Order: sequence, then structure tokens, then C-alpha cells
Amino acid sequence: MQNLSKTIGRHVKRLRKQRGWTQTKLADQLNMSLDMVGRMERGQASPSLATIGYLSQVLGTQPEYFLVDEFMLPGISEEREQCYARLHDLLIAVDDSELDWVVSIVDAVVRKRSAS
Repeated sequence: MQNLSKTIGRHVKRLRKQRGWTQTKLADQLNMSLDMVGRMERGQASPSLATIGYLSQVLGTQPEYFLVDEFMLPGISEEREQCYARLHDLLIAVDDSELDWVVSIVDAVVRKRSAS
């Protein structure tokens, strides 16, 4: 359960920071204590399913986002995992109309390297 708590906390912190919110602002939005938000972000407290649902509404995502550690791929380095996390954070901010354009650029770079 501790790994799940840390995963949830990482996602809460990431989404909070993307919005430029402090822990205090998030606590106010959730009607939750500042201490609880801090403990949740550190993986020291596990939110209930109802709280996960409310987090998803307040932070603009789906509830399942908090439960999946998308960067837990076997055999990848910590450095690569951090790069995936950074790409993920950047891609969340891309408008749907621009997403195909971004994917085509990445695809072109990968194909160019493969051809070399």
C-alpha cells in the first residue's frame, strides 16, 4: 500500500505544481487541512476513493490517473524515468489540436535516428 500512496502523492504534487498552486491553495480547494495535503504528497497518507474522485475533479483528470505509476517500466534507468516524467508533464499541457503535430515531430526525430 505504501507504493500506491507514494504514486498518488507524486501525481497530486505534479498536477498541483502544473497549476502553479501552493499546498495551501490545494487544501482550500479540497476543503482539507494543509497537513493532510502535505502528508498525501509525501505518500504518508492514503486518500479514500471518494477523496481520489474529488481530487480528480479539482485537478482536472480522471481518478485512475492517481492509481497508475506510468513510469514503472522494468529495466529503465532512473535518469530515463525522469525524462519520461518530464515529457509526460510537458505533453499534458499540449492542446489536443497540437498533439498530432507534436507526435509527428517526435516520430520524425526517431525515424531520422533509426536511419542513421
